[in-house]
Amino acid sequence: MKKQKITTIIFDLSEVYLKGLIGVEHYLEPVLKMEPKEIYSKLIGENFGKLMHGKITEDEYWQEINDILRTLKVCPSGKSPSASAVSMM
Repeated sequence: MKKQKITTIIFDLSEVYLKGLIGVEHYLEPVLKMEPKEIYSKLIGENFGKLMHGKITEDEYWQEINDILRTLKVCPSGKSPSASAVSMM
């Protein structure tokens, strides 16, 4: 019997690549004074898709989130959120 060659491997990155992202909007609600649904849409938006497709780095993703938060005046300039900060929540 001939062995089949493996051509594709699929990884589930949920809670592996960006640990702590699921449910974080509820912890951020009182800090950001925004509805969890709105927070979630900002975290899991176009930039998240770019990150998952390897078009931007994790650092670039968090910089984009930082820029969004800065425009909402909830993140001090120069302080960028990080995956480790989110996972602590």
